[in-house]
Formats: sequence, structure tokens, C-alpha cells
Amino acid sequence: MAGTKSLDPDTESAARDFLARLPPDLRLEYAILYGSRARGEGRPDSDADFALIIAEGAVDWQLVGSLAELAYDVFLDGGILIQPVPISLRDWVNPERYPRPGFLRNVAREGIIL
Repeated sequence: MAGTKSLDPDTESAARDFLARLPPDLRLEYAILYGSRARGEGRPDSDADFALIIAEGAVDWQLVGSLAELAYDVFLDGGILIQPVPISLRDWVNPERYPRPGFLRNVAREGIIL
């Protein structure tokens, strides 16, 4: 994973804001920025794609909805739209279990651990 890349200040600020808003009971193992902003190709109107590796608990539509609400609040405050994708740690360490294993390999290849 490309954890040594640096983020532009706007992305870093949005990431800090979003991560600070996550509920403490989420059991977050890793937050990984991937996509155009991780590759340094993001434009001012680009979203920020986050893979959230969750240690325990259900990765379900309720979680997806609550993360989307937090992401929208960050967008209203800072202007960067965050696209959170929760992934169970079990799927992360066994990508072939995940419905789209190529997606997880892509996140691992280009992602920046936050």
C-alpha cells in the first residue's frame, strides 16, 4: 500500500474531519484513501474514496446509511464529498470472499492508510 504518499491539505482536512466523526463503537481497523485523490490526480471537485476496514460487527445497509450521513455533513462543512465503503476485516484479509475481489486488490495497491 502506498502509505508514504502525502495528501493535499483539503483532502487531509476532510479525512481528519470524517474520521473524527466516526462513532467510537465502529471498531475501525484501517481507513484507506483510494482513487484519484490517493493517486494525486484529484481535481477540486473530485470525491474522496475511503475504504473503512471494520474489525467486528455487521457491514450492512444501516451502517452504509449512517456513514453516508456523516460524509454528507463533512461535505457541507468543507466541500469535499467523501464516499465511504465499509469492508469487514474478514473480507479484507480474504479478498476472494468479497463480492468484488478486484476492487479490494485495487484499494490495496493504490490506497493510502490514514
